Amino acid sequence: MNHLSVICGIVVCMLINPCSFGQQGKQRLTRKEIKNAYVTRIQCVRESDEVWLVKIDDNNGCPDPSQLTVKQQLNSLQQELEPTQCGWGDRQLNDLTQAHLADSGIQTVIFIHGWRATECSALRQANQVYAAMKRSPDLPPIRFVYLVWKAEKSERRIKADYLQKSEYSKIVGRCLLPIMEQFQNRDIVLLGHSLGAQVILSFLTQPNMLPDDGSRYKTVLVGSALHCEFSDDITREYTQKQYQTSRTLLFNNTKDFAIRVSSSRICPRRLQPYAGKIGPILDQKLIPLGTSERVDIELEVGCNHDVAYYVASREFPSRFACFLNSGE
Repeated sequence: MNHLSVICGIVVCMLINPCSFGQQGKQRLTRKEIKNAYVTRIQCVRESDEVWLVKIDDNNGCPDPSQLTVKQQLNSLQQELEPTQCGWGDRQLNDLTQAHLADSGIQTVIFIHGWRATECSALRQANQVYAAMKRSPDLPPIRFVYLVWKAEKSERRIKADYLQKSEYSKIVGRCLLPIMEQFQNRDIVLLGHSLGAQVILSFLTQPNMLPDDGSRYKTVLVGSALHCEFSDDITREYTQKQYQTSRTLLFNNTKDFAIRVSSSRICPRRLQPYAGKIGPILDQKLIPLGTSERVDIELEVGCNHDVAYYVASREFPSRFACFLNSGE
């Protein structure tokens, strides 16, 4: 294992324990509160869960599914490690997909991070999401997959970098098709933050060879930062999309600074109404996303865009657990 892998492994193993927000009500969370809301300690995954990492690291096209970097976080009880130890074991995509198909008692959740995340910060974000999920006592057993794509800064100017990553996110969405087909027709939950939501929606617009019976995916979209041209393209397309998604849960925040800035600084004036907006796509069923539910958490999150603020809200753990337990 190289030096970067060791560092990332340590980061991922440091699962964060949130303090209670029960007494705060729906008040905006300050940066200090977010910083103090988590206590870092070494800890492995819940005994009932699995944690996997899948890395897409080919900038020039879609990688062969058999050549992906795939790892599984080792459970201390299963691997006879000390209680304070955890690590990663090398795996193949087939190991993950076979585990998904063989054990229907664990729901597979794939988290896709957003723009400007390095490999290690993407794992930190996934860590925060997983830790927040565990705050709910009703969370069923999950197979949590960190899907890492090349979203780190590569252009000096923010606008140029965002436009480049927005285009690449659509390529990643298309690259997910041969990967997701390996999971066959058993339900999967796709959870995307920021530009990760655009990755998911790009994927869902691709035709595939599996039955479009509306029972294959559930989607959870957190702080969706859609590029205005992507949203505009979707609204102007009249081709019939496949019905693959049964339910969608949207965590909405109209005060999100990153989304508001994208309207005023990145999008041309004629497309500004589409910047970051997923509402029209849901309302007009431009992409069939099944039964949709919106959770307005702007009073807690305020103008912050980092996924840590979204998942630290009181609403996220309970709504997400209910979403998984819906049985649809």
